[in-house]
Amino acid sequence: MTDQNANLKVSRYKCPQCIQGRMIPVTEEGEADYTEHYACNQCDHQDSIPTLVIIISQMLSALIGISICLYLAFEHTALLTGLSANEDTLVIKESVLILMACLFIASFVYVMYQAFSGAIHRYHYVNGNISNSE
Repeated sequence: MTDQNANLKVSRYKCPQCIQGRMIPVTEEGEADYTEHYACNQCDHQDSIPTLVIIISQMLSALIGISICLYLAFEHTALLTGLSANEDTLVIKESVLILMACLFIASFVYVMYQAFSGAIHRYHYVNGNISNSE
């Protein structure tokens, strides 16, 4: 059994371009054996299909990051409010803190969006859906 035939049996990704082909891993010299780059064995359509490990780690890190940002923002805002200081400096410090927390949360929301986008992209290849998201 050749290496390509073994990949065809193992590959569960269907090509959305030609519908009948299978997406097999493409490795270049010096690249790891387990890769995200795949090519169709029929029509040579190539694409990067994210692995489940990447998708899950993106989702988990985004959830943990958002949780930590929210916790720290609420905790430090409450701490700042409890201090008896000049009202102007207190408002500025709280505003800067909330702005920074919002920037970090927006970044983690983007990571979550990328994870869901990758999961949908992977779903199209696993189920052989013909919709092309390019």
